[in-house]
Amino acid sequence: LAARSEITLSDLAAETVAFWSADAQPRGRAWLAHALVTAGHSGELTDITPSTVAATVAAGAAITVLAPSFSRILDLRGIALVPVAELYLELVMVWRRGDHSPALRRFLAAAHASA
Repeated sequence: LAARSEITLSDLAAETVAFWSADAQPRGRAWLAHALVTAGHSGELTDITPSTVAATVAAGAAITVLAPSFSRILDLRGIALVPVAELYLELVMVWRRGDHSPALRRFLAAAHASA
């Protein structure tokens, strides 16, 4: 899979998949498990942490699904980053009602421009 330019969720059906623990990321874990089950995977996920993700994947013990932004904050040398065709992440933003701060306006403008 690492040599491909793109994969699908069904390509992961027989793979050991690792993801953040249910304590650390309950909604993300449930979302990924559900997506994998619909593609023929068992939905069973191995726990990883930000400090173990690179070693776990580089050692060949599992694969993982990460948002592209993790490539900027984790040392992922030796790991292939391959897009998953039908896997999309919905971003939800919340803020305090009535907040009209300049920082919030700039953040919302940047988020809107990136969408």
